[in-house]
Amino acid sequence: MTAPAAHPVFDRRVLLLALIPPLVYAVVNWVLIGAQSTLIAFETLPRMPQGTASASLAAPRADIAGAALEYRFRMFWISAFLISVSIALLVGISAALSVWRNTPRRDRGLVFGLAATAFGGFVIAELGFTGDRWYANLGEGLFRGLYSTADAGAFKCRGDAACSLIAQLDTGLDLAKYSGGFALIMLTLAFAMTLSTCVGDDRDRANRLARSVREQQSLLYQGALVYGAAVVAMIAWMSWPLPHLTAASADAYREVLIGAAAVQGVGFTLGIASIFLPASILLRHRAQSMAEAEAEDTAEQQEWLKRCGFDGQIRNRAAQAAAMLLPAGVSLFPAITDWFG
Repeated sequence: MTAPAAHPVFDRRVLLLALIPPLVYAVVNWVLIGAQSTLIAFETLPRMPQGTASASLAAPRADIAGAALEYRFRMFWISAFLISVSIALLVGISAALSVWRNTPRRDRGLVFGLAATAFGGFVIAELGFTGDRWYANLGEGLFRGLYSTADAGAFKCRGDAACSLIAQLDTGLDLAKYSGGFALIMLTLAFAMTLSTCVGDDRDRANRLARSVREQQSLLYQGALVYGAAVVAMIAWMSWPLPHLTAASADAYREVLIGAAAVQGVGFTLGIASIFLPASILLRHRAQSMAEAEAEDTAEQQEWLKRCGFDGQIRNRAAQAAAMLLPAGVSLFPAITDWFG
């Protein structure tokens, strides 16, 4: 007679882990908003008169070298956003499939309903944000001086080319944020669902535990990739104004870019840590309890944990730490190029 197939079960309380990343995000965002600079005024290069052939989007200054430099930076951030959005969507779909596989059938509606609610709340919060975009506040008058009118401080485009660029900037930012939010919501739930156990004998539960360890490792690397690509996109975004600035202002602006990139990278590192560490710690605690039930001798317990994937090797721990530190490491790229440039 064939034994019934093991099927996943889980304690719904593990879904409370999904509250930790939003809390960390709220704290980091509060710190960033309070620390952003709105008092730095950068000197921009003169714009050509509107309506002339040389006043196109690709020519913020008269010389062809400046136009080519602006084009290079614009292609840089367009490429970075395409990569960031693509990675976020692929990781989000992969995490959603993991959630589907690890969630008991009777609870799938609940879990995916929570995911839809969280994503809807994220979109509403972003759409309801009435403050200035961060690029308008980065340096007082930087973008406003380039692409806005002066009547009552209203942020209005002047000229079709300028409007087109601002629309591209906003669209790119929104797509990156929404796709990134989708990926991180699904990753958070995927980590929580790795804590599902199964109905079966001790061997079934041990196999399930080993698979959960492997899934957490894979999800960690995927999350680090999403955050790392987001940092690259942010650096590309911040680099775009450089061709519009005078030489002295460009040097000063690079200092602002270095600081902003570093703090953003640290925030993203805290984000991936807040998703991975709670689920990882709980899974380790469960594994230790199962090992103690399997064997009384400490050496045998460690051998059992090793077979389930908890080998404790420095190489594996270093790989996990490196994955969590990836966004912070990527954010140091502007500083490294400045030091050795």
